[in-house]
Amino acid sequence: TNIGFDHVKLQINKGKYSDTYGGNFDFRPAYPLSTALYKHDIPGIYVQYADHLKLADFNLSWGDDLPAYFTYGLLAGNYKDLSIQNSFLSPAPAKRKLSAIKLSNGTKPVILNCSTGKGIQLIQNAEK
Repeated sequence: TNIGFDHVKLQINKGKYSDTYGGNFDFRPAYPLSTALYKHDIPGIYVQYADHLKLADFNLSWGDDLPAYFTYGLLAGNYKDLSIQNSFLSPAPAKRKLSAIKLSNGTKPVILNCSTGKGIQLIQNAEK
């Protein structure tokens, strides 16, 4: 609740173990007695169950030679009052056909003065 990122530059780069262990969400550090490790595409920013999240002057970029499991610039679900302003977001280079932002099961998104790479759709709203 009430999380903000202002004037942030985030670059996603290939890591030492990207090819071996990448493409997984690992929640075991938060839930050590569970098996909370599962295969999942990796967005630049992943938001789940957030209330009042604000990104302002946020710039996401992608490094070279990234694996295909990297996807959206921002993937958000089950959110309330999401605000993205004056920011640059794009999907990973291997997934240029995706939108920069994918939203689902949320309320009150506000997206103002945002841009993407050339020919990229800004938002895919999967609301029902």
